[in-house]
Amino acid sequence: DGTFQMEKHTDYNPKDQAKFSCVVDHEGLKQKIIVLYEPKTSASMLLVIVVVVIAVLLAVVLATVGIVIYRKKAGKKTGYNPATTSDKGDSSSNSSTNATA
Repeated sequence: DGTFQMEKHTDYNPKDQAKFSCVVDHEGLKQKIIVLYEPKTSASMLLVIVVVVIAVLLAVVLATVGIVIYRKKAGKKTGYNPATTSDKGDSSSNSSTNATA
């Protein structure tokens, strides 16, 4: 299909302060492309870890709150609730009849 790919690898010690770059020179480009390699610092990686941990904790808290609210709503009775009755044996119709007699 007329395409060409090249891949190069190199080993390096990240503790070295050497600078690396990649130069791409192709006839289809108006000028060379030079890309400098800048390794990620440990501070930026620490920031990513902290953000991920905070996001996970926030998701756990929100899920817990959602479950608690759902269970509270599911536990409530809605609709018809019958009135509570007394076990004393007196009903309103019997007590009024006995009081006048």
